[in-house]
Amino acid sequence: MKRHQLTLRHGLIILCALMFLACTPSPEQIRNKAEQFWVGFAFENSYSDSANTEKLFAEYVDLLQDPALEREYAGRLLASVIDRSTQSSEEVSRMFVDLCEKYLYSPESPVRDDELYLHAAERMILNPFLSDYEKLRPRYQQNMARKNRVGHPATDFTGTLADGGKIRLSEVKAEYTLLFFNNPNCVDCRRLAAGVKGNALCQKLQSAGRMKVFSLFIDPDEQVDLWRAHLKDYPSEWIAAYDKGAVLYYRELYDLRLLPSLYLLDRKKRVLVKGTSDLKKVLDYLEHTAR
Repeated sequence: MKRHQLTLRHGLIILCALMFLACTPSPEQIRNKAEQFWVGFAFENSYSDSANTEKLFAEYVDLLQDPALEREYAGRLLASVIDRSTQSSEEVSRMFVDLCEKYLYSPESPVRDDELYLHAAERMILNPFLSDYEKLRPRYQQNMARKNRVGHPATDFTGTLADGGKIRLSEVKAEYTLLFFNNPNCVDCRRLAAGVKGNALCQKLQSAGRMKVFSLFIDPDEQVDLWRAHLKDYPSEWIAAYDKGAVLYYRELYDLRLLPSLYLLDRKKRVLVKGTSDLKKVLDYLEHTAR
């Protein structure tokens, strides 16, 4: 009887697995869906139904971020959609410009994607409905999005320690470096710091010497006394430093649209996860790679 039950259980498990695989779209299906997403969509009428257009755009962005799609290819698909909006009318074109910035560039967006936005910004700069003055905005955003891209080396900088000593990012030796740009006067910064400190995986990697946390105090007014007053809040194993002279801030070496901001780097200081306040994105990467 037990053997029969085990056989039946195994059969159900196999059946569920097969059903899951059958329901999971293949890369080809995802590619076709992305290519056909806007087929039949009346761009010329989309402005009058802006709520539905925004809903569709949000779904499209989610689809373009599917790992099955190559990033460059996804960017070209997005660019073609922007071109179609521009061919419709000025009001439709401007609506898609706003949607691209809202979903792909805004630091508050959970689907922010600099790589996709670079393709959008290129089309904005060529947009015949935008004035030269209006194009200054996407040009600046394009420049910022190009900084410290995923897969590229992170810009080196120098932090000043509490005792006056200096440390360069390139001097940090670890398999992973977690850059934590923050200001203790910021509630979200304190919340994120607590999340990093209390996470079991982060603790495990630090204890094994595989990951270093480099916390840099960012403040254009250089309230160093404020930073010193909160030094006790940083774990002793963290590298706690400040941006003396606000050099990193004013030279815009990093795109710090919003604090706090995390960057995960590899051993060679190449960017693995770029500028996020969502610790889960960092943890998801580490859980898949930090064996």
